[in-house]
This record gives sequence, structure tokens and C-alpha cells, in this order.
Amino acid sequence: MNANDQPCLPIDRAGIFRGHPVRQTVKRFESGSVAIVVRYYINQELDSGTWVDVNLETFGSHFIIKRDGTPNQAMVSVLSERFGWDGDLSTVSSSDWVNRAVQLDIRCEQYDGMARFQIAWINDFDQSPTAGGTADEATIQDLVVTYGSQLRALCSTASENTPVATAPTVTRVGNRDSAWSACLRANNEDASKADDAWRQKIGTIDKDQSTFTSVDWRTIEDSFIPF
Repeated sequence: MNANDQPCLPIDRAGIFRGHPVRQTVKRFESGSVAIVVRYYINQELDSGTWVDVNLETFGSHFIIKRDGTPNQAMVSVLSERFGWDGDLSTVSSSDWVNRAVQLDIRCEQYDGMARFQIAWINDFDQSPTAGGTADEATIQDLVVTYGSQLRALCSTASENTPVATAPTVTRVGNRDSAWSACLRANNEDASKADDAWRQKIGTIDKDQSTFTSVDWRTIEDSFIPF
């Protein structure tokens, strides 16, 4: 299925996928590490050697600064090569990475007895597959001062001739089920809290639910996503 047939579902399995960024932002963690967090739309999955259409989404926290305060050279280079990032943290959120299609290696990790599906690596779109809280403006500017020159220097060493795969144009459709799923995830699957939050968000659209369009439902869904 494609994005015109049903709303996006969160990734629920490991595998090799194709997709592109939808949004991205900078996040600083309490440990001192810094990541560029990317929300991906996934439209293809490798199934027994054949690419098949899917309609999924996932998030990736790509750490560019380690806990010890040093740049993660490997990841900085990957982000530069795959998305054209120049190392400037202050422009991450405003940059247009939507047309930068990539291949994602997603693997299952166990955390507190729960399975989580994480992006292990970002590969070129046409690579032969193999098995296997948002920072505010002041924080970003502080990070620019501290790490900006190092990150830009690393990005400048990345290949300037890396081929860019163009992402297909898709229309992401919203509906009540996808919006409610996003609400549950935002409230840690607590139905009681989710119900309260749901009513508040629904009240922001001045018309009866029965008349909501796909755009209205997408607006509700996006309001439960951190960026």
C-alpha cells in the first residue's frame, strides 16, 4: 500500500527500508550528548530480495556529539553525505531534507523488557542491502559556539559528489485511527491520560468530528508528535 491508501503506522519490525526525512531538529541530552532527531516517512521494505510498498514512519536520534563532548565523526559524515548537512546546527530545523531519499537499516533492541526498533545505520538509497526533547534556540546557539567549527570541518571533508536519490512525491493522509494512535504514544499508552489530551486537541478544531477532513485528522495527529 502507499500513502494514499492509509495513514502511516509506526515501525513495528526490523529490516531494510527506504524512505526520507519529514522533519528534523536538534536535541541535547542530560548526558551531555547531542543528537539530530529525524522523523522519517518509510515507503518501501525489502522482502525476500524484492522492494515492496509500505506506509510507515519512524524516528532516529543520530548522535553527533558524544557524552565526552567530542564530535561523532562517523555520524557527522553520514549526515553530511546523505542529507547535505553543512555542520551548522542553527539551520537543522529549517533545512529541507525531504527530497533526500535513503535506505535505513532498522534493528530490534530490548529495553526494560520491551522491544524497540531503532535505526542502526543510514545507507545510500541504492546500496546493495545486507542483513543486519528538542533543544531550544538558546541551547542550539550555545552548541554552535562550542562545536560549530568542528562539525563544519568534518562535513567539509565528506564527499561533495555523493549522488542524491530523489524521494517520490507522496500525499500523507490522516484519519481518526492514526491520530488516536499518535495520542496514545504521546501519553505512554495510558488510555486515561490520552483521552483527556484527545478531547483538548479535538476542541481546537471548531467543527463536529463527523465533518473532519483528512487534513483535520493529520493536524490532530501532528499535534501529538514532538516536532
